[in-house]
Amino acid sequence: MPLRIYSTLTRTREEFHPVVPGQVSMYLCGPTVYKPAHIGHMVGPVIFDTIKRYLSYLGYKVTWVVNITDVDDKLIVKASELGTTVDALAKKMTKDYLDNLATLGVTGIDHMPYATQYISEMQEIISGLIAKGYAYPLNGDVYFECGRDEDYGKLSGRNLNDMLAGTRAETMDGKHNPADFALWKSSKPGEPAWDSPWGPGRPGWHIECSAMSRKLLGDTIDIHGGGLDLMFPHHENELAQSESFTGKCFCNFWMHNGLLRKGSAGGKIGGDHSRHGDLMAEKVAQEEQKLAGSKGAESVRTAVFAKFPPETVRFFLVSTHYRSPVDFGDDRLEETARSLDGFYRQIETFQRITGQDFYSLEASSTRTGTASLEGTPTEFFSELRSLRDRFYDCMDDDFNTGGGVGVLFDLRKTINGFIASAKLEGEGRGDGAGLAALTAGMTLLKELSSILGVFLKLVAKPASGNAADDEFVDGLMKLLIELRAALRKEKNFALADRIRNELTALKVTLEDRPDGTGWKRG
Repeated sequence: MPLRIYSTLTRTREEFHPVVPGQVSMYLCGPTVYKPAHIGHMVGPVIFDTIKRYLSYLGYKVTWVVNITDVDDKLIVKASELGTTVDALAKKMTKDYLDNLATLGVTGIDHMPYATQYISEMQEIISGLIAKGYAYPLNGDVYFECGRDEDYGKLSGRNLNDMLAGTRAETMDGKHNPADFALWKSSKPGEPAWDSPWGPGRPGWHIECSAMSRKLLGDTIDIHGGGLDLMFPHHENELAQSESFTGKCFCNFWMHNGLLRKGSAGGKIGGDHSRHGDLMAEKVAQEEQKLAGSKGAESVRTAVFAKFPPETVRFFLVSTHYRSPVDFGDDRLEETARSLDGFYRQIETFQRITGQDFYSLEASSTRTGTASLEGTPTEFFSELRSLRDRFYDCMDDDFNTGGGVGVLFDLRKTINGFIASAKLEGEGRGDGAGLAALTAGMTLLKELSSILGVFLKLVAKPASGNAADDEFVDGLMKLLIELRAALRKEKNFALADRIRNELTALKVTLEDRPDGTGWKRG
């Protein structure tokens, strides 16, 4: 089926057609870099990196922009508290943000503009809005007049009387309406300032994204993304000022991901949990529970990467439909890690049987180049084609990565079943057709998982950091495995099972295979 995307503006799934055939322009609101990134900052980039991977797989040339807000009230306050400059703080926190993105495999960003590099473009839009009667200067500031925009509120579904709640615009004498928001702010002594027709000052928050997206992607963009918390007022105001200035549609598809919230709600890894109901009510509900720096959320490296491999985190984030809230907690990540172990064991089994490196398999990077999946046994290849089609159906239905993850689990089960039925670890090891079929199945796993940004490279096993300790553990495990084998040969199954059970309690898994017994931590 054709790709369909849920648009927040229309509240419906619509068939995707880009502004320029064969090309996609995509903008994602980035962070205000005043403190270390927390895990909530990673949700949007991981989701939209995956979306770009799939769009590229479909054959589109995608240009993806993620901005950096490096001048803002929060930055000014934090820099003052730390006794540093706004510029120095922004650069330090930007590096932290970029390092975390790289760790999570977010590699698809094409442009990462800094707000301070686009001051002249912002002033151009502000001047144009004043000339068209959509904005007015006031004591060194400039405000957008919401009442002049006839369809203001169309993204969030709010009317002008609702704008008082949640807006970042300050109420002050002289404003035409309390909901009018700042396009330009006069600077106080010691604050960052740029010359302008309205006096020394700095840009408001919303004008930054309008200017950067227009400069880098054009007047009308295909996809604008961000967390549900940004729908109002930030995206509402972006839309209003952009369309008032250009007279054109600002964005064809508004995509809002659910927020990360602290919780331990269990459930199957992989699935479709699409958003329903009133978006503003859901926005408020999710914001009350979201993990954020203002609520004391720890940095990514302190709270997450110190305990879990980055691939586990990424797999967790794409295991839920992007529009659903994400219940984040150590128990959910541990559940994800256990699920991933099944894939890692399968990869090790494949490499043991065939002698091939899974990570070096040449999988197609495009849908048109995917393998035909024809061969013997026909039943196995038929199942592979069916699973691939199911994966496509999930991704074509509003980028349902959760459903796609579910397909990967079914693919793993199908491949394991084939290995067992073809006895590829025993008497069927030399079966050329069977080995070729297994390789085709694993190549498909690599092709589909690459779209989600997982299983791209070998994940190192955790080590003690001490080579002598690691050698000791390996020797001890070899001794226990040999002892268990001797007990089983003597038919002392009770004691042999006790060894396995005690090791399982220590999160050590034994794998009995035709060529011997292996072990794995976790």
